[in-house]
Amino acid sequence: MEVIINPAPICSITGGLVLCEGATSELCATGTGSYLWSTGATTSCITVSTAGIYSVTITSPDGCESTCQVEVIVTTTPICVITGGLVFCEGGSTQLCVPAGAVSYLWSNGETTNCITVSAPGLYSVEVTYAGGCSSSCEASVIENPLPICAITGGLVLCEGGPTELCATGIGCYLWSNGATTSCITVNTAGVYSVTITSPDGCESNCQVTVVVNPLPICSITGGLVLCEGATSELCATGTGSYLWSTGATTSCITVSTAGIYSVTITSPDGCSSTCQVEVIVTATPICVITGGLVFCEGGSTELCVPAGAVCYLWSNGATTNCITVSAPGLYSVEVTYAGGCSSSCEASVIENPLPICAITGGLVLCEGASSELCATGTGSFLWSTGATTSCITVNTAGIYSVTIIA
Repeated sequence: MEVIINPAPICSITGGLVLCEGATSELCATGTGSYLWSTGATTSCITVSTAGIYSVTITSPDGCESTCQVEVIVTTTPICVITGGLVFCEGGSTQLCVPAGAVSYLWSNGETTNCITVSAPGLYSVEVTYAGGCSSSCEASVIENPLPICAITGGLVLCEGGPTELCATGIGCYLWSNGATTSCITVNTAGVYSVTITSPDGCESNCQVTVVVNPLPICSITGGLVLCEGATSELCATGTGSYLWSTGATTSCITVSTAGIYSVTITSPDGCSSTCQVEVIVTATPICVITGGLVFCEGGSTELCVPAGAVCYLWSNGATTNCITVSAPGLYSVEVTYAGGCSSSCEASVIENPLPICAITGGLVLCEGASSELCATGTGSFLWSTGATTSCITVNTAGIYSVTIIA
């Protein structure tokens, strides 16, 4: 009898031996015959989804058997998580990331790195493929917050020495360029002032203004500040702008005649104001009176005087003393100037009276032992050299006899 030895059927298993969690793999046995898998299946191929050792026995038509096996490994797929800022401020950007270490990344915006920078709001997704071919995906919604409104209100043009209040509009926290953290600040110097407003969601806006400081107009008053009673003075304000006097006048100059304090406010074209004042004094002018003899006799003179103490005298005859001697009749006037410049004038009429006619009648040659009557002509009172006061006297001695007639 001849013994024949048939070869065992060739046995091998093909298919994916490393699975991603939740995935399946088809294992197929090679060789001709019938199949019996360790799972009990009798098909040439089986589908598996769990880890383990899978074997198959192949029985050839002539009854020979071969067995082979493989080990299927199930790999746990890492969880996909997007990290990074999911909220960014208008005009800015944020970075989204998934853990590094995968073999490939594919974001919904086409990027292929594990981190991407986005500057538009929306839903972003990524598929991450790991070693072994496992992949996972995840998504995140990115929100763009608007910037807070930033504006500064307040007076931007100041007058020298004056403050202004600058106020920031917008809701949030404030940080001014001068370090203040209030919504409003008070400033009094020229310069650029800025504020940063941080909204509750962390977005920032910055705005600035320039503050200009204008100088105050120069204010001074010129004019006579000491007046003589009854006189006037013109007070004039220097400086460019509009004028408002304490009298209510709006001209650059005013005329005053009374004592007091006068002030003027000058407002420049840019709205800045300065005020200055002067005091006007009114001096009473002493009364001018001429004293002295206003009547003198022909051939004589008289003295006219005004009170001493003035600074200047000017008589109508050109004299400059407080007293003058005149020997001619007429109207005499004088202008007297006092300290402070005040002056007054007065006048007096001087009369010249004629001398009385004086003559002596009577016998001027006597016989010894005789007498003669001498008589004075003229009207008035008489005074003879003998002491007699009658108009006639009797004489009996030689000599010179005189008489004075006072009219």
